[in-house]
Amino acid sequence: MWHIILYLTPVTVSLTLIGLITAVAAGAWWRSHAPTSALIAARVLLAAWVALVLVATLEGSAPASGSQFHFEMTPGQGAWEPNGHIGAELHPEERDMILHLQIANTLMTLPAGSLTVLAFPRWSRLRALSACWGLCLAIELAQATGDRVGDIDDVLCNSLGALAGVGLAHVCLHLTRHHRARHRAPRGHAPPRT
Repeated sequence: MWHIILYLTPVTVSLTLIGLITAVAAGAWWRSHAPTSALIAARVLLAAWVALVLVATLEGSAPASGSQFHFEMTPGQGAWEPNGHIGAELHPEERDMILHLQIANTLMTLPAGSLTVLAFPRWSRLRALSACWGLCLAIELAQATGDRVGDIDDVLCNSLGALAGVGLAHVCLHLTRHHRARHRAPRGHAPPRT
């Protein structure tokens, strides 16, 4: 998964966000016009996205014999050196790599948050966010029990992405409902005859 950070630039991040916003808006519109088919599509896409995230994040982190549970609980630990000085011995390229990694972690769960809202319309927004947060935590715990390290920074960035995704879907659904309500013809009034 880390290879994707090599392609993160302001342009690719902007295009990704524009694409996600457009896709979520289209999903909200589809749900207002064809709820059953939109619900099925959202659930299929959510399952595919979760599978892709699991493959990308858990690749090569199978539990190894003699491996120990290692989870970094200090936020921002990647920018700290063992002597406690923030960014003491980090090269600019290393700082850039850490920043790109956290941006990737945030973008990775944004679709999951939006798709969860679209796939489970009866769930509250808090429940949708909690499901995404649980997935993020489970991934990091699985990495911590394998030959990799779990990191609270990853959980925080993943949670931020899920929160943004849930918020985006909520706004798109609200705007779609508002638009439909405004353009719906009042009932009980026949159109004037000419």
